[in-house]
Amino acid sequence: MPAISPEPIGEVRLLTDVSEGRLTVQQLSWCDVETLTSALADTVKATDIGFDHIVAVSRGGFVPARLLASALRVSRLGSIGVRYSDAQRKTPEIVASASGLRPSDKVLLVEDAIESGRSLMHAAEAIQPQVELLKTAAYFRQPTSIPDLDFVVEERVQLPRFPWE
Repeated sequence: MPAISPEPIGEVRLLTDVSEGRLTVQQLSWCDVETLTSALADTVKATDIGFDHIVAVSRGGFVPARLLASALRVSRLGSIGVRYSDAQRKTPEIVASASGLRPSDKVLLVEDAIESGRSLMHAAEAIQPQVELLKTAAYFRQPTSIPDLDFVVEERVQLPRFPWE
């Protein structure tokens, strides 16, 4: 079993898996996810936007969206799926569209971590015309990702591994 050493990162305490004397991918615990969710929810709450609907980008956004829905007391929760038909991930296909959206809705679109940002961008393009306001959120984003997120806990070059992976 690899040794786990704590590493503070900003306000969020994460765990680093140190195995055989070399640094590997950070494995987050469920406690880390609770801390991240609380930090993200606090950032969202500070805007005073009353979201009506939270939409998860499948599959990575399912758990964060559900946790944020509880933290923000948003009862309407949905998901949207994006699939690509090409290796460059430039030709998207929306395979599961968020249902129950209303023109007056304020929607929070959620992912766990943003690598390229293409899935989030294509999901946002599909939802935006249907609602009054669309904002995006994730625990982490890489500096090279495409979209600017409205809410993010931290920008990181190396993304951690989540408990659901």
